[in-house]
Amino acid sequence: MPKIAVWVPSVGNLKDLASWGIEAAWCNEGATPSSMSMFDYYQKVLAAGMHVWSFPYQACRNPGGMFSPDIVALQDEPVMHSMAPDAYHQQIATFQGFTGNKLPFVGNFEGDKFSMYKPADTAKPEILSTWKNVNAKHAPYFQNQPPGMINFLDFFIFNRPRYNADQTFDWYPLDNIFASIDFILQYQPEVGVICEASNQCIDVNSRAPNRAELRAEVIGSLIWGAKHIGYFIGRPGNKKPNWAISGTVEFAVPSDLVPEIKLLNKFMKDYEEILDNRINTVREVNLPFISRLWPSGHELILNRSKKSATTAAGVLYQPYEARLYKGNELLWSAAEASPSLPYTPPNPTPVPTPTPTPSTDTVPKADYDKLKIDYNAATSQVTSLTDTVTRLTDALNKSNTAVAQLKETLEASESSLSEVLSAINTLLRHSQNALATPAEPVSLPTNVPRDDNNGAGDNSPKTTG
Repeated sequence: MPKIAVWVPSVGNLKDLASWGIEAAWCNEGATPSSMSMFDYYQKVLAAGMHVWSFPYQACRNPGGMFSPDIVALQDEPVMHSMAPDAYHQQIATFQGFTGNKLPFVGNFEGDKFSMYKPADTAKPEILSTWKNVNAKHAPYFQNQPPGMINFLDFFIFNRPRYNADQTFDWYPLDNIFASIDFILQYQPEVGVICEASNQCIDVNSRAPNRAELRAEVIGSLIWGAKHIGYFIGRPGNKKPNWAISGTVEFAVPSDLVPEIKLLNKFMKDYEEILDNRINTVREVNLPFISRLWPSGHELILNRSKKSATTAAGVLYQPYEARLYKGNELLWSAAEASPSLPYTPPNPTPVPTPTPTPSTDTVPKADYDKLKIDYNAATSQVTSLTDTVTRLTDALNKSNTAVAQLKETLEASESSLSEVLSAINTLLRHSQNALATPAEPVSLPTNVPRDDNNGAGDNSPKTTG
């Protein structure tokens, strides 16, 4: 059964994909080029040397009524497409009728629905601490499946940012993949992981994974329990802002990821017999290392640290370095310098800038003299403007000083005026008090002789002689 798939190869050179070591092309109806029929497109995939995984299966019927794919794909991402578990199982039963129940089935589920929380969930401790309730809701999809069915989980852990409460962000850890694999293994032994290999922008801060990060996803998934690997390659120009950055023309796969994809696929084919045998194998976790041990003595090891080189058994592992041993014999390894740096799409080949040829022309003396005069005049104007600015600045400083002095004078005058007003108010209060006090009556003495002569003396009649 094919172990390495690509999802969804709707455009581009299929022979290129086959040369990368891709074994199966996962095709969805409606995602094929409009220039050919579904059946013709599937024939083109077969001609490129790959198997065909198709959805829906009946769309592959040729005019003679024959079916071409050798594995049946179900509705992809049923949770996102609101397909309930009962409807999902009904689809399986329907396709079993089409195929006579002779072909295996493959399904693809959104890995983020099983272990990756959304930015809005960062304030929900129950989401961050456990996924038991979330996964319990999805368990019916995996119960009572046909024997041998493959359940893929697609991930973009290094493509979509994980936001914190303060809106800073980092990237989802590998643990998201491992937790989802563990969940599926409860029901089916055939688990696959589809790794993001494109630069699709599903968030304003999205980026493509770098080589080391892609390696960590693939090797980490194989160690944890996955038997199948897929790559999401995308299509250029379908999403904004920058989905079309691509070094492979047809696919939105950064050109420097292609060598890593080829390296990993060759590893999986060269050691397929070992990797596919999980009987009596042991998964070990000794952070930052994870490994799987086979009874044959083979051991696949991954340094999970993305930041620093780490030593194990006297051997220095670079960040995200992977190694396969048999006993003490190193059979295979893959590492890359500085893998913790975010991926930067390669710049296009720069166009050489022609070297300017020195001019041999001379400037006539008359023109030179005129330019010199103009230059001197401009310099004089600049000097004059500079002097003017200096004088204005000095005058402004003096004005500021005068304003400050005037302010002090006004403040002092205001204080003096307050004192005068206070004295006047005090005087007025005393005057009002005096006027408000009633005057005592004045009584004249009764024995005072009357003076009708205005104080001239005796008031008795005058006698004449």
